[in-house]
Amino acid sequence: MPNRGGSGTIAGIEFQLWFTATKLADAFFDESLSVHPEADVIDIPEGLAKEKIILKEQLVYVNDLVTTKDYKVTHYNLKYVGPDVATWTVNALLREKVLHDFLVQHKRTPDARLIFVSQSPCPLFQQVFHRAANARSVNEIKQKLGSEKNRNAWASVKLKSTGRKSLPLSPAWISSRNV
Repeated sequence: MPNRGGSGTIAGIEFQLWFTATKLADAFFDESLSVHPEADVIDIPEGLAKEKIILKEQLVYVNDLVTTKDYKVTHYNLKYVGPDVATWTVNALLREKVLHDFLVQHKRTPDARLIFVSQSPCPLFQQVFHRAANARSVNEIKQKLGSEKNRNAWASVKLKSTGRKSLPLSPAWISSRNV
């Protein structure tokens, strides 16, 4: 069992700082990009505020890093590596509350992008969610998922993250980036 505050924690903090620094560098060259590390509250983009009334306190749940650009909000969940595994599994994503946090954030801001960033690959996001991202119906999701392995992974996420067999949203709201 790793020690709290040990080398794993330090590596995770360094990873988060490194990724945040890359986004701050992007913002240096793009004045329309706003970067909010460890955000509890963010400024609401003017176009979004006119469309609907949103309380600032309700906007942020996934808060490792939040960016705004051209009226679009993106929430980043940053995890250095998967816990005790080579790749992120459905169970690891559930144990670390990644799926829970994304689901809560999606309910709060359905138009926002959610991006999971880790050095450990996440086949669920990279293969399963990516394939079904633009599906408009359950049948289209099944068709785009293709293999039985992908369909089973999708079913497992639905059941384990919500307790229901049907998930009321498209996976278009979530993506991952392996760095």
